[in-house]
Amino acid sequence: PDQLPLLKANDPRVMFLNAPSTGKTTLMTSEACYLATETNKPVLFCLPGTFGKNRKTLLTLNLENQFEKITNLEVYSIKRRTEGTNYQALLEKVKSPKYINHHIFIDEIHIETNMDLEIMKEISRICIDRTLWLTVTSMNPVFAVRIKSEFADEFYFPEELVFPSGIHHKSLILHMILM
Repeated sequence: PDQLPLLKANDPRVMFLNAPSTGKTTLMTSEACYLATETNKPVLFCLPGTFGKNRKTLLTLNLENQFEKITNLEVYSIKRRTEGTNYQALLEKVKSPKYINHHIFIDEIHIETNMDLEIMKEISRICIDRTLWLTVTSMNPVFAVRIKSEFADEFYFPEELVFPSGIHHKSLILHMILM
């Protein structure tokens, strides 16, 4: 019930700073699928890759499998650098001619440096006329306040996602077992 209003709002600019397992990725995949299938708009769904060799995470592989029949929804594994996400590679992808009209979803990012934050601002400027949903999974503690203040006019920050999304299901299953 806390998540449904966000999907019904059709808000084109959302930034999640919520706790783990509160349904952020589920909301993002739902909105991305809606845009790609119901409105026939192209979507780029970005997720961080692994360190070292260019391997994909299980989440990336899962979403590629989930979206394989949706022709205008592409999953992109963001290159990683030793100290975190390669934001320069992500920026180049988002502003490339191939993706200039795509709606952008970026999940599981980590903002650790001023340069990371500046590149996220640039991505926000590039995507001003299209959907941009971001999930910041972790950040340098200094940036927690800065992100909210510097992006306050551009993004909606859902506050209602505070409980792990599976907690209601687990309690319901336990209740059913005990009956």
